[in-house]
Amino acid sequence: NLFQALVDSKSPEEKRDIKAQIDANMKFGSLFDALEHKRNEMIINIETFKVAYEQAESDANAQFNHKFVVEKAVVADKKEKPKRMIIVLVATLGGFVLGVFFLLIRDKIQELKALN
Repeated sequence: NLFQALVDSKSPEEKRDIKAQIDANMKFGSLFDALEHKRNEMIINIETFKVAYEQAESDANAQFNHKFVVEKAVVADKKEKPKRMIIVLVATLGGFVLGVFFLLIRDKIQELKALN
């Protein structure tokens, strides 16, 4: 602390030097603190940009051993999935069989009720 150093100083020259430091600190202290804070922020930004720059530079200078070939799309000769007609036929037959089964069960239930 400069004020404690001023109180503890013994010679007038030392007191004068410390007083000059205190005056300079009073006059320029807040400006110095603001500039120091701004400088520290800039250093952090520069370090961040440096890392990004190094990554971009290494990506730009990378030598690829692979050759990427993109060919034009070709229409398939045969469909992989079942045709629509097969799906419609299976659904129709399934519905028909289920309907007949339902009618047989209903008829059997009516016969059993008639016997009772």
